[in-house]
Amino acid sequence: MTRKAGFSVVEFLVVLAIIAILLSLLLPTFMRGREAARRINCYNSLKQLILATHSYQASHGVLPSGCVDPGGPLADVDEKNRMSWITSLLPYMEQTGVYNSIDFDHGPLDVQNQTARMTTIATLICPSSEIKLERDPPYYWIAANQPGQEGLTSYAGCHHDVEAPIGEYDHGVFYRNSRIRPIDVTDGLSQTITIGEVADPSKLGWTSGSRSTLRNTGRPINQTEAELPGGVVGGFGGRHGGGAIFAFGDGSVRFIKESIDPAVYRLLGHRSDGEAIDDSSY
Repeated sequence: MTRKAGFSVVEFLVVLAIIAILLSLLLPTFMRGREAARRINCYNSLKQLILATHSYQASHGVLPSGCVDPGGPLADVDEKNRMSWITSLLPYMEQTGVYNSIDFDHGPLDVQNQTARMTTIATLICPSSEIKLERDPPYYWIAANQPGQEGLTSYAGCHHDVEAPIGEYDHGVFYRNSRIRPIDVTDGLSQTITIGEVADPSKLGWTSGSRSTLRNTGRPINQTEAELPGGVVGGFGGRHGGGAIFAFGDGSVRFIKESIDPAVYRLLGHRSDGEAIDDSSY
């Protein structure tokens, strides 16, 4: 009797098992490749932002103010309307149209600036960033670049080297009413953090001069929100695994491990502490 061509049930199951094994071997490689691409994207975004700060400084002689506000130190919420340093950089980021749509006589949360506030700028979003939709366990996260999450930023300027409200005499390069010149960064631009990643962007967005666009090195990299007491500004963090990416004042972009000595990390957030930092320490 001639056997009919085709697979037996056993052969079919064997083929499925082989396919499953191959997929299990290839999936981690695929995931690593995708995250590597996201990390490169993040590096490029931070490079564009730091170059924009250089262009702004070349035109104005100073870096943009972290936020403009005549009142006292700022907490982490939106009780005051103040524009962020990012809004000042827009013309140097090929975003002149968005810049021209902002009414600087009103705050970022006012209705006059709703269109600009809800504008998504690709340079400001790291593909690995996520938004926490639920405040209590079990947490529910979605990617920050999804519809309904418009106007966010994955990047914040460094306002201070310690955890404190955003004030007028902070030690970073972006803070309340700041006007920092390169000469003011006496520790050296290559040893001073200017901009860093924020793992979970604030819904106040890139127009708001709050913790949405300003963070400090007083908190460990990737410290979870659950570990933060109420009313703080908070620190930096990334979702690339084991650390976060930062742009320094000299234009370099570097990955800093979350295992960095906290004392060294704080020094990197201080523009003029007078302490020399060995590059091998971070």
